Amino acid sequence: MKTSIILIIITIFLSIISIFIGAYNIEWANIFKGDFSDLFILIDSRLPRMLAVLTTGMSLAVAGLIMQALTGNKFVSPTTAGVSSFSSLGVVIALIFTKSYMARLSISFVITIVGSLLFVYLIQKIKYKDRVMIPLIGMMLGACISAFTSYLSLKFDMSQAVSGWLQGSFTNILRGNYEILYLTIPAIIVSFIYASKFTIVGMGDEFSINLGLNPKLITFIGLVLVSIISASVVVTVGEIGFVGLIIPNVIFLLKGDNLKKSILDTMFLGGAFLMGADIIARLVIFPYEISVGVVVSIIGCILFFGILYINRRRI
Repeated sequence: MKTSIILIIITIFLSIISIFIGAYNIEWANIFKGDFSDLFILIDSRLPRMLAVLTTGMSLAVAGLIMQALTGNKFVSPTTAGVSSFSSLGVVIALIFTKSYMARLSISFVITIVGSLLFVYLIQKIKYKDRVMIPLIGMMLGACISAFTSYLSLKFDMSQAVSGWLQGSFTNILRGNYEILYLTIPAIIVSFIYASKFTIVGMGDEFSINLGLNPKLITFIGLVLVSIISASVVVTVGEIGFVGLIIPNVIFLLKGDNLKKSILDTMFLGGAFLMGADIIARLVIFPYEISVGVVVSIIGCILFFGILYINRRRI
């Protein structure tokens, strides 16, 4: 509980800082004087961006935790399992036929579900289930799908737009074009409800059946939740890696692998981590900004190697 309180305070602190950062300096005194131009910027841009970053960071961290619990492998995440690549493929296919956000989300969700089930099917079929082999299969699968996505973007003359968009950025987040991310909130709530069951299923089918659970059903529910999160994030802000991989591992080292006890801390650490990365992305070349996906990749890579080195016997 103490860790959760600290993470909540850090998340709130970073969120407040985020609201104050921008090319336009909001004068809070003007708002109280009746000048609503600053208030409009706050409501239409700053608050939506802050909420989008928080929602994305929290949901991606929870999605990574679910996947690691279901597979029993700390190297698995939506990125390393190829789930994000399937989401991106769905969005590109949707862009070819429609510009509707809901159509993009629907197509991306369906293709993501298929990709998630394919990944689970492949890891169930291999006999040599080394902890490195499972994410390696996911990355190979993701690489194949990414190659096909690149082919489609080149064929339909969308390569420049798709490549920039898939890096992951909150630059274009405004009120009215980020609300799809709120679909991740019910997914997170359901994750809290099924937390213990996900942990049990990760211990093996035989153990789960002995406790009266249907491992295939629980796994499917987990994959649906991960797919909803991944599709919503990719449709809105593009691909953002490392959050679902790094954050659950950090919490695992602090609190163990009981998902029910660690999911709250994972959620807030994910939000704080992505919020901090977004602040850095906006300040490095202020008043311009770089892609938050680039910042997350750099920081995540350093943290991941640090975790591997310091705790190589536990992961």
